[in-house]
Amino acid sequence: MVYIRITINGARTEFSLQRQCDSEKWDPDKGRVIGKTEDVRSFNAYLDRVQSRIYEIFQHFISSGIEFDGERIKARYLGFDVEKA
Repeated sequence: MVYIRITINGARTEFSLQRQCDSEKWDPDKGRVIGKTEDVRSFNAYLDRVQSRIYEIFQHFISSGIEFDGERIKARYLGFDVEKA
């Protein structure tokens, strides 16, 4: 199972991405699957999209002056933290 870890000021928040990969092909330093097949490229592209979305959420909180932690980023990513208009 592939998990995402968000660390802010030493506090860790983790959650599963509900995806699996062969642990033999996982590069822990890069946080990506090793290989050049279409499945590997697709999986790594998915990880890139997840990472990009997490950074977007992070930047939104910073630019809006909203206080946040890893749990708040996780909740926003999973759709549980909805801004009130």
